[in-house]
Amino acid sequence: MMQQAIFEFSGSVQEGRVTVANAQLEVEGGDVERALSMLRGVAPGSAHYLAARTALADLYLTYRSDRRMYALCHEEVVKANPSVHSFGARPQPNRRRGRPARSRDSHRRAQCRSARRT
Repeated sequence: MMQQAIFEFSGSVQEGRVTVANAQLEVEGGDVERALSMLRGVAPGSAHYLAARTALADLYLTYRSDRRMYALCHEEVVKANPSVHSFGARPQPNRRRGRPARSRDSHRRAQCRSARRT
C-alpha cells in the first residue's frame, strides 16, 4: 500500500508527507538507516522539508546519539527557510543539548525578526 502511495504522489506537493510517513514506518520496523536515507532525500523546496528535517534530527539524536547532526538538521532548516517559524524552532535543539544561553539568544532573535516583519 505504501508503494502505491509513493508512486501516486511522486512529484506532487504531498511527496514529502508520504516520505515522512514511510520513514516512520521504517523506524517502527527497525530499519533506522533506511528512514534516515529517505528523510535526507526531501528537498529544501518541499513544503514538508521542516517536518522531514525535524524527524531526521530526532532520529540522529535518539538512535545515533549524534548531537552534532541533530543541531545541523535544525541549522539547515533555518538556512533553507529563514522565517520566524524555522528560526524560532532553533531554541529547542539548544535546550535539548543543554545550552540554555543559546536557546534564549535564538528565541530573542526570532522575536526581533517577528517584530520587524509586522
